[in-house]
Amino acid sequence: MTHFQTQQTPQFLSGGGAMGELMRTMDWSKSTLGDPINWPQSLRIAVSICLNFRFPLIIWWSSDLIMIYNDSYRELIAAKHPKAMGAKGADIWPEIWHIVGPMLEGVLQTGEATWSEDQPLTTERNGYPEESFFTFSYSTIRDETDNIGGVFCAVQETTKRVLTERNLTKQVNNLLIQAPVAICIFRGPQYIVELANENMLRLWDRTLDQVINKPVFECMPDLGGQGFEELLDNVYKTGIRFVTSEVPLTLLRNGKSEDVFIKLTYEAVRDEDGIISGVMAVADEITEQVHSRQKAEDTNKRYYRMLMESPFAFTVMKGHDMIITLANDLMKSFWGKGADVEGKSLLEILPEIRNQAFPGMIRNVLTTSIPLYLNETLARLTHNGITGDYYYNITYQPHYEADETVSGVICIAYDVTEMVLTRKKVEESEKRFRNLVDKAPSPICILKGEDMVLEVANEPVFKVWNVGKEALGKPFLDIIPEMKGQPFMVYLLDVYHNGVTLHGNEEPAYFTRKDGTKETIYFNFVYQPYHEDDGTISGVMVLATDVTEQVTSRKKIEESEHRYQEMIFSSPSLIAILKGEEMIIDIANDAILETWGKGKNVVGKPLLTALPELVGHGFDDLFHNVYSSGKPHFAYEMPVYFLRNGQKELSYYTFTYQAQRDTEGNINGVAVIGREVTPEA
Repeated sequence: MTHFQTQQTPQFLSGGGAMGELMRTMDWSKSTLGDPINWPQSLRIAVSICLNFRFPLIIWWSSDLIMIYNDSYRELIAAKHPKAMGAKGADIWPEIWHIVGPMLEGVLQTGEATWSEDQPLTTERNGYPEESFFTFSYSTIRDETDNIGGVFCAVQETTKRVLTERNLTKQVNNLLIQAPVAICIFRGPQYIVELANENMLRLWDRTLDQVINKPVFECMPDLGGQGFEELLDNVYKTGIRFVTSEVPLTLLRNGKSEDVFIKLTYEAVRDEDGIISGVMAVADEITEQVHSRQKAEDTNKRYYRMLMESPFAFTVMKGHDMIITLANDLMKSFWGKGADVEGKSLLEILPEIRNQAFPGMIRNVLTTSIPLYLNETLARLTHNGITGDYYYNITYQPHYEADETVSGVICIAYDVTEMVLTRKKVEESEKRFRNLVDKAPSPICILKGEDMVLEVANEPVFKVWNVGKEALGKPFLDIIPEMKGQPFMVYLLDVYHNGVTLHGNEEPAYFTRKDGTKETIYFNFVYQPYHEDDGTISGVMVLATDVTEQVTSRKKIEESEHRYQEMIFSSPSLIAILKGEEMIIDIANDAILETWGKGKNVVGKPLLTALPELVGHGFDDLFHNVYSSGKPHFAYEMPVYFLRNGQKELSYYTFTYQAQRDTEGNINGVAVIGREVTPEA
């Protein structure tokens, strides 16, 4: 048992939780502070407040900056406890002393309090460096000679909030930038382009430098006069979303006006107070699909001074009427009722809390002498006639007189409104993120873990997979077992393990529906690593677009063209397709090449260049007449001289010149179909 343990414990070290117990049992002879019985009254008062306060507090005493702290601060320093208690700060925090040491020395020298918000520090609390953020204040503690004896510090770790905000912003930006659809954000009534992803820039045929931070209708005058400004005005003024599955517009792309079709959503963008500050546009160009469809269907004084300058709000209330005998400026600012509060009852100052829980709590502490600790407690207070919600960490502890009787209650409070509201904003941001997913027109889902368990999915996902919301919480392959043997699970696990985003284009997925029918759906998709707040990958975000219609339409056209050419080349008739006014040989089957006495090298050449012997025999006139009028021409037993083996040979042919038209109905060539009718000698 140490010398200190054999003495009666000083009153100021009573209570104080685990750190109070530690200080009562420590051998202080090894510290420059010496026996607590000999400590100055100013230090005793500071230590008593520190130990009995639930918010993280630390006292840096003397020029050696000796550390004394409470239970809550112990949680912040982790493995540095218990050696930190009574030790020099520079010995405990060498890794950050180049930052906090000068700050503390400055307070000791000037007496001016400091405030640091979200201060980045690289700490080693658990044996390894870790990025940390803290909000803290340094204020002076004056000794009995009215000199500065030490520094009082209230500290709050904000690492989780800072990292959460950072990661959330990164995730949302990644979602927007890497989305498989075109996304942009316009700000203000001039619709300044704040963000535009690659797909939107591609749609506009513009570079980022050409549009960013510029009014959209100035940098893209081609959008004017098409009704989009009126649509944006309505969404910006009313907040009513605009959605259309198909809208035509004319854009200047590749140096010329282009008529395109898009799926389009205009969604009001609101700032933290709910005021509309812009519009988000989500578009998906469906020009090819439309064309294909058209083609197919067309978040004491020194004592008083210490209290008054402390970084926390402090007041002393006497008796059951809760008469205010002392309140520092910070507490008065919390109340918002001016500086003249001493001598008045709490309820006279704050009538608005009469029906709240605080009067009952204070009287209970006065009656029982049991302290009360509250965290993030809501108080509805009225400032300048306006009632608002404020959040505080509060300690109510009995106020003892010299005879050890309880005469009132001490209230120590710390405003955590900003922290609570920030957290709520982060939660709201997460909610908005999920809402964005829910309202997206294309399939979006988040799959977690090795089994790719479905955590988030919007309605288009359920529709494509032909399942309901009961699929949430189930593994991917349990939801759609027919994906076994298909490459998607391999793709997902590769993104999950390697953290590299995967893009897929027109990838077929084969589904087996509940009635046993088979269905093939083609997708353009992005598989993106899903990061948690600490940066670890926990799953994969899937963003997809159904492009089945455009794929099937294109395949039908390709198949039709194949059958057409196969018919020509297998026909015994003499067939050639001439294109344009120059009569370029586009197709010539074997029969007609044999008749001409030419090889396939003539394909791609003008007819009269390949067969100069036809010049002057009227064939060009016949061709141009059919090409210009669209009327077919028939000829029977017409004599034609061909140059074969160096000699002209006369043969007779019956043939038809038939106009050829493109998908728009315009003539683009002439088909020649014939047969030889030369009499046998």
